[in-house]
Amino acid sequence: MKLEEISYKMFKENKRNLLYLSDLLLSLSSQKKSKEFNKFSDTLFKYFKDPSIVYSVIKTLERYGEPKDLKFLIEKSRKIFNTQMLYEREYLSVLLKLKDYENFWKEFLNIKNKSGFMDIFLDYLGVLDEKFVERIFKETKEYGIKEIFPIFLQEFSRRKKFDYVIEIYDLIGEKEKRDSLIVFLYKKDPINFKNFLEKNSFSVPESKEFEVLLKTVKETRTGLVTGFPEKNNGKFYNSALYILPDGKYGVYRKIHLFYKEKLHFEKGNNPLDGIFEYNGFKFGIIVCFDWFFPEQIRYLTFKGVNMILHCANLVLPWSQRAMRIYSVINRIFTLTCNRIGEESCGNEKYIFTGKSQIVSPSGKIIARANSNNEILRVKEINLKESEDKNINEYNNIFEDIKNFFPYNIKIL
Repeated sequence: MKLEEISYKMFKENKRNLLYLSDLLLSLSSQKKSKEFNKFSDTLFKYFKDPSIVYSVIKTLERYGEPKDLKFLIEKSRKIFNTQMLYEREYLSVLLKLKDYENFWKEFLNIKNKSGFMDIFLDYLGVLDEKFVERIFKETKEYGIKEIFPIFLQEFSRRKKFDYVIEIYDLIGEKEKRDSLIVFLYKKDPINFKNFLEKNSFSVPESKEFEVLLKTVKETRTGLVTGFPEKNNGKFYNSALYILPDGKYGVYRKIHLFYKEKLHFEKGNNPLDGIFEYNGFKFGIIVCFDWFFPEQIRYLTFKGVNMILHCANLVLPWSQRAMRIYSVINRIFTLTCNRIGEESCGNEKYIFTGKSQIVSPSGKIIARANSNNEILRVKEINLKESEDKNINEYNNIFEDIKNFFPYNIKIL
């Protein structure tokens, strides 16, 4: 006997049993019997008047049923229960599966609290053509939907539409908190080093790229940290640049070069170049493989850094866990901004680990991205927590280590 026949038989014996009815609807949908599905969906609403009960059927169909049947059931539910606010995420998801991009946009515009739907909106932008994205960005500005500007920022950065990126920074500077520090990671860190460096490296401050970044920071009054390929006196460095709203800037050059970087870059020699003060707190920069050397992070801690900013193109699997440990043993915040995806150079393939994260001095993961998607997270943190170096009432990391001979240095 077929599953459909079994489900129907059991349903007829007990029409008020939700499980039997749900199995019957799923069976009809999986066999693409839409007419029968639509007919028996009437029975669902006849016996079950609670939207939360119908929701369980919708979630089952979302996983195993046909998208068009799910769409029909959601729309029917909204009509019967007389509300357009039901099952918003499920409806957006099925519209995306059906490639009904216009109705997705209309549905998204009607959602009051859009903050809970940023992930699916980013997926939506990722499948649209360029003209469609530009059109809905224009409409977003017209409607004043400022909370989704950061999602457009990610998408335009991915598409390398830097004119829109600069425009969004302007918009954020007018309406968002101006004392936030944005760590923005360029996606131009090289794998095909030689060709990349010749075409894309630039100098600080004598370059158009630096002038654009400086202008943006001053206009938006927003601090910026970014990795970039630096050219200085005919030599190349894997560097990170910070620019502050008052015009101060600095360049840290990566000290610990990884693998074939050594064939193309000069190594840096001063970890102090990455230290800067912003809004009363100290930040220290490291780049990518620098994480493998705990001495550098402890040294920055001794210099009074409240937070480590880690710009990275990580391919080794251990960094995120190590940075969490460094936060604990140094009682500091760490932020790792890592890329995703993969890139090939000749016969070699690089898979980037993603999982950007913010970690507190206690080792708590305040925010973490995944390894597959470009994600923006905005979190408020209390950097004063990093000033407490006590582990308990008897142990203080500075007091306990100051007489240990390898670290016989002055602690600021």
